[in-house]
Amino acid sequence: MHEIIDHAVQAGLILLSTAAIWLVGGKSRFRRWGYVAGVASEPLWLYTSWVNGQWGVFLLSIVYGILWARGAWNHWNDDPPSDDVAP
Repeated sequence: MHEIIDHAVQAGLILLSTAAIWLVGGKSRFRRWGYVAGVASEPLWLYTSWVNGQWGVFLLSIVYGILWARGAWNHWNDDPPSDDVAP
């Protein structure tokens, strides 16, 4: 059972973390969803780093979670997104 959970967590890390960076790095109105994906990935990072005794990654995941949440807060509380991108 532990192996199934581990594989599911690793798949979630790949999908959510990649989606977060892809979306945040884009210029579309979907950019703010990248922060949501980033926040959603952090519990998985915390879990896998805790289980594997990677304390540096665990602490860094806490910091990243705070920063992803800050980005989500900033981008969801601004004006509605548009496809217009300032130069």
